[in-house]
Amino acid sequence: MEYGKRIIFDPSNGRVLNYCLEEMSGNLQEGLRPESIDFIDLPYGDTTLRDVDAYHVDVQTRTVVVDSYREHTLTYEELQQQLLIAQGVI
Repeated sequence: MEYGKRIIFDPSNGRVLNYCLEEMSGNLQEGLRPESIDFIDLPYGDTTLRDVDAYHVDVQTRTVVVDSYREHTLTYEELQQQLLIAQGVI
């Protein structure tokens, strides 16, 4: 059996709660423990959130809305490939 990612969110505003379910103390942000929660299950292998930095849920359509993507950092191999192309080696 395979399970995809489960996104737990506040149904009143679509705020994703996956990262604030552990024990906490101190000066906490309001709304981290809403009265009710809802969830969306993404299929196993889904790539919707692969390069996503921040997202929320549209509570009307129950779909993921991407707020920002991670900036891609070139790997050593990618840089080496670009250098070889620039030098005309490949």
